[in-house]
Amino acid sequence: MALDFTVIAICWSDEVYVGVMAQKVALIRPDAIIRSSLDQYLRVDYVRLGLKLMTLPEWDAVSEGKRL
Repeated sequence: MALDFTVIAICWSDEVYVGVMAQKVALIRPDAIIRSSLDQYLRVDYVRLGLKLMTLPEWDAVSEGKRL
């Protein structure tokens, strides 16, 4: 099963990001999921996946071959 990238909104930011869904990551790489004791949200540890959480403009730039 592959991870699909999707456009996501994060509660604490006005930026739009491109990332992966925590529920799908949990099926493939449960070690890359962070569960908070404060709430029921799942969080992705992008470092464990070898990925960088990017804003949509950053994603577009990299997709066009530009360096960040």
